[in-house]
Order: sequence, then structure tokens, then C-alpha cells
Amino acid sequence: MFILLLGLVLRVVWLDKFPVGFNADEVGQGYDAYSILKTGRDSWGAFLPLFPRGFGDFKPPLYMYAAIPSVAIFGLNEFAVRLPAAIVGSLSILVLYLLAKELFSEKIAVWSAFLMAISPWHMQLSRYAWEGGLGILVFPLGLYLFLKKRYSWAFLAWGVNLYTYHSWRIFTILFIVALIVRQKFFKPVLLIFALALLPIVINYKAVLKRAGDVGIFSQVNTLSYLTNRKSPPTLFDNKYVFYADQFFTNYLSYFSPGFYFTGHRPDFSHLNFPGTPLHYPVEIIFIIVGAILLIRHKQFSYLAIWLLLAPIPAALTESSNSQRAITIFPLTVLISACGLSALFRYYKILIPVLLASFLLLIQTYLVKLPKNPIYSQRVTYKDVFTRAISINEKYNTVHFSRVFSVPHIFVAFYAKWDPADFQKYSQDWRRYEKADKLYVDQLESWNLGKYEFHDFHWERESKLQDALLVSSFGDFPASQHILFDLGEIRFGEVNPK
Repeated sequence: MFILLLGLVLRVVWLDKFPVGFNADEVGQGYDAYSILKTGRDSWGAFLPLFPRGFGDFKPPLYMYAAIPSVAIFGLNEFAVRLPAAIVGSLSILVLYLLAKELFSEKIAVWSAFLMAISPWHMQLSRYAWEGGLGILVFPLGLYLFLKKRYSWAFLAWGVNLYTYHSWRIFTILFIVALIVRQKFFKPVLLIFALALLPIVINYKAVLKRAGDVGIFSQVNTLSYLTNRKSPPTLFDNKYVFYADQFFTNYLSYFSPGFYFTGHRPDFSHLNFPGTPLHYPVEIIFIIVGAILLIRHKQFSYLAIWLLLAPIPAALTESSNSQRAITIFPLTVLISACGLSALFRYYKILIPVLLASFLLLIQTYLVKLPKNPIYSQRVTYKDVFTRAISINEKYNTVHFSRVFSVPHIFVAFYAKWDPADFQKYSQDWRRYEKADKLYVDQLESWNLGKYEFHDFHWERESKLQDALLVSSFGDFPASQHILFDLGEIRFGEVNPK
């Protein structure tokens, strides 16, 4: 009970303040939940969608629906949108305890729960409104139910897991195929999973849209290969060899100690935690010992299948990305707990080292990271958009430049824009697809009521009447009247009344 309480506290306290900032994906999840709560339709007007439209792709829907109750109770704000992640993260500790107890022993189960509660990787994932964290609860729950021979519930859980995150979707399908082949598991309950998979098969174009943007088979990646190739293709030098080389390079990167135990990963997105290890460095000892012990364990086959398949979804996109490699977690915690349990009797000094590492993480999380925030976390956006919304009635129009990413969703979120009205505007924005664009903010211009979004061209902007302009310092000429600055963002006005 103490471990569960610890995990809950670490995931819920100051949830709206840490991590600092509130990025577009989080805002989008929250506003879509708010839109469905109010109208039954998402921000694009789709009725209770299974494949809601995101920013350039169609995202899995489970987090969006999970956020509806908290938004209904607490309102449309950062705490409400992140709360499902914190609750799911806390429940994941309990599920991992049950799974570890079923696989190993009560002792290893307790260590698993403890390591999960203070895990750098999981603690941070549980504080973002990010859909991938849901799979950390649902997939282990399915495996636990499978081991308990409650097959109907297991395959129902795994069917639900198809709608948590792209990586979990690929991994779950591969894992079940491996179970069928390895154990010759042919039972009628497979129909449950097949029914859950059917909508994905039917809507495969929407499902694969994200892969077409970031995958190793994407048009951009293929064009890069063709552009850089210096000779005609041969049997051992062609795009298929290029894809295979990229895949295996990426795949092996997820078995690198540097990926887990240092803060040096190439992707500096808000979910890859630059400067912060995914596992405490001392855990490398636990994982080595645990891996050796597990080789002869009676349940080794399940864990081996999990370990070998888990990096595949991430390897299909890029290397060393902790966001897309989330399917490896919490297997690494299980292995670490096995090693810690074996070493604890003889090396109790490891626990103070582990606790010191935990305290250092808290200091980094609460002090260092806020001082050096990640750009993609959009730390200044709340201040900028709430300030613009608060003074918008003074102007005929409010203009945001392209320095902002998907600014319309921030306006809608912080203004608590009527979803029924928002959906009218979003129907027009779908012209980005007809224009062969990937995202709305690649359009030349678009608007949400009096809020307009476009490139700034001062010959045009100078002719506006009674307009508020919001952009970076460099977008304003020296002669322009400036109202005030917020960080690196400047507010100016043109031809006021």
C-alpha cells in the first residue's frame, strides 16, 4: 500500500505545473475530450471516432476518451487533461506487482512495484497527457490474465491495447502472432482480438498515415536515399538494402546501455527526456544479474518474446527514441527487480545508492529541467495565448504568425471555445489535404473567428485596421508600435482605433 501511495503522489502532486509547459498534443487531447463531452463529436466533427484526426495523422482514441470524465469534473485545464495519465500510471504499479508475482515471487513483485513507482521513465510518462502510457497498464494486464488462463479477458485487454498508441498496436499484433506460433495457441477466444483488429484493417489508410510520415519506408526517407545514391542500384545496393540497414541499426540501438542509463539520446523531444536517464545508472547491475537469472526461468519464453519484439515498432521509425520504444517498458523493470532481489541480501548498500539517485532525479525534475525547458514543450504558449485572449475584445482581428505551431488549438483550449462553433471552422481547414499538405499550419492562412494564422508580410500587415499582431521579435520592423513582450514573443498593434 505504501508503494502505491508513493507512486500516486509522485504522479499527481503539482501535475499542472510539472513538467513545465503544455504541448500541442496535450492541448489537442484535452480539447477533443471537451468537444466530445459537449457535442459527441471531436474537434473535426467526427461522431465518437475510433480514429480521431490529430495533427497530420489519425491518433489512437483511448486517451481522448479517458480524459472526458476528468474534464467533466475539473474543467478544461492542464490538471484535468493530465490526470488520466497519472491515474493509469499509478494503477500500472499494481498491475506490474500482480504480473511479477504470477511470473516469479512475492519478493520480486514488491521490488518490481517499488522500482516502477520511482522509475524515471515511467514517472515522467505518467505526468504527460500522452497516449502511449496507457499501454503500460493494458498490455501487462493482458499478459497477467493470460498466465491466469483467463483467456477471454486477456484478449479483450490486448484488443483494447490496439487503441492506445501506434507502437503498442504493432507490438501487440506481433506478440499474439508469436504466441500462436510458439504455443500453437488456437482457441475461439482469438475471435475477440480479431474483432478488435477489424476496424484497424478496414481503416488501414488512416492507421498508416503516421508511418508514411515518420517511418523508414516514408517518401521523405526514400527520396533521401535516391538523392544521395551515387551509382545505379545493384543486388547489394538498393533501397531495400537501405531499409534493412536502417531497421537493424535502429533495432540494435535499443539494446545499448547508453540508451537506458544516460541522458544522451539523439531525439530532444519532450518525451525523450534529454539529460535524464530512463533507468537509474545503478540499475545496470540489477539488469545484468536479472537477465542472467531469467535465462533458466520457466517463464523465460514469454519474456524473451516480449524483449525481442518490443524494439520493432520503434526501429521502423528511428533509433534511440524513448517515446516510440515504450513497448520495452515495463519489461526492463521486471528484469531489474529480479536482479535487485537476488543482490539485496548481500549488497544492501545498493539501496542507499538507488535512493540517492531518486533524490537527484527529483532535484533535476523540479529545478534543472524548468530552467532549461525543451522547446517542443511550448513553455511560453500558455502566457502568450491567455494574454492575447484576455485583450482580444479591443481589436477587430488578432493575428498569430507561423512562429507558433498549430496555434488554433491553443486558442480553442484557453478560450474554452464552443466546440460546435469550432467544428464549423475545422471543416474548412481540411482543405490542407486537397492542397497535398501534411498539417493545417502548412496552409497559407486559416482562421478561428477573429483569430487569424499566417505568415507575416509587413506590406500587407501595415494595412490592417485595429489589429493585434503576435510573433517573435524578428518579425516586427523597428518602426512598429510594440505593446509588450512575453519572453521571446512580441505583441504589437496596427492602426488602432
